[in-house]
Amino acid sequence: MSPLLMKLFLRNLILGKGTFIEDYSMYMRAMLHGYLVLLGIVIGTFYMLINMLSGGRTGDNFQYILVILFSLGTLYLTRRGHYTVAAILQMMLVNAVVFSLSLHDFEKGNYLYFISSALGSLVVLGYNRRWLALTAIFVSSALFVIAYTGFFVSHVRDVRPELFYNFAFVFGMCVLILSYTLRLHYHSEKITHARNLELRKVNAELDRFVYSASHDLRAPLSSLLGLINLARRSDSRDEIDKYLEMMRGRIHHLDDFIREIIDFSRNERMEVVRQPVNLHRLVEETTTDLMYLDGATDIRIQNEVPVDMVLPSDSMRLKIILNNLVNNAIKYHDHNKEARYIHISAAPSTDRILFSVRDNGMGIPTEHHDKVFNMFYRASDRSKGSGLGLYIVKESLGQLGGSVSLKSVFGEGSTFTVVLPANS
Repeated sequence: MSPLLMKLFLRNLILGKGTFIEDYSMYMRAMLHGYLVLLGIVIGTFYMLINMLSGGRTGDNFQYILVILFSLGTLYLTRRGHYTVAAILQMMLVNAVVFSLSLHDFEKGNYLYFISSALGSLVVLGYNRRWLALTAIFVSSALFVIAYTGFFVSHVRDVRPELFYNFAFVFGMCVLILSYTLRLHYHSEKITHARNLELRKVNAELDRFVYSASHDLRAPLSSLLGLINLARRSDSRDEIDKYLEMMRGRIHHLDDFIREIIDFSRNERMEVVRQPVNLHRLVEETTTDLMYLDGATDIRIQNEVPVDMVLPSDSMRLKIILNNLVNNAIKYHDHNKEARYIHISAAPSTDRILFSVRDNGMGIPTEHHDKVFNMFYRASDRSKGSGLGLYIVKESLGQLGGSVSLKSVFGEGSTFTVVLPANS
């Protein structure tokens, strides 16, 4: 049998055919425990055969059979996915066997296996279950002391202090070194796990981005080509002006989408640069830049942020957040209402800053509230945007350590509330 087939055979024997453990560390610990169990079965069988062939005591055979059956039981638990329970039971078995051998034949050095039992507990249980591993180490230490002193032995034992000191020092050093190694491995693994999660997120976003972006980039261009063909065939000045106006709308839509892509890229790749930002002035700049949008001049935009309100934050990301929230409020205003408004306000406190963008526009139905911050999500087919804006708001706030929430009633309006730490 080839090494690969042997490895596959042992894996299926230990974990069960078709079992998949996503956590690589858990997988390795489960496999290590399985190898130790199989080794215990092999050793138990070997010594039982030796004892039978040499005419040893029948009672010893019973002990070996008990070890084999107990090991098979823990192997069954491992195959069922109860890795921690199986590991604890196996460690108990090892300690019991070593204690029994050390108690009656201490001079043979069987007590040294307490070291392997303690180290095995650390490795198999891992850093996440270090308290269980430390408990197992304490049990191994206590059993060694009992076996060393011969507390349950009827005859008097020659106790040598130097043996106890040497064992204690070696035992402690081995446990300390392995504990430190496991801790380093654990923190490295956490970093790797976090990076893997981030990579999965980026890959998933990239797939969706390429699919949606290709559609949102091609659609306005296709419309422009169609409008150009219509304009070329028309002799009417009024029709040509109408087509030109429609082309302007398509170009604005394409420009908005490209701007959102740039904002998305800048937020993902640029480091956070904290500096004093006058929030009132930033709101003024943002609303002024957006006055070219259709219908913006018909909306009363009120900047209620205190004039002297300054916070340490990233001005670029704050501008992106404000731009998207106010942009949405303008795009989705309600044409049927005479008094249309957008109120932008802020309320500082000791540890955080809240600012909100409130409008009396079309509002968002309740069933969409928990989805509007997803990438490329559109609440309806009539949505004018790309579905990137609110996603960029959420991601930008994530970089600043903040959050955003929505309150909206369909037909009445929406309020987006942004929470930022005071030192964002």
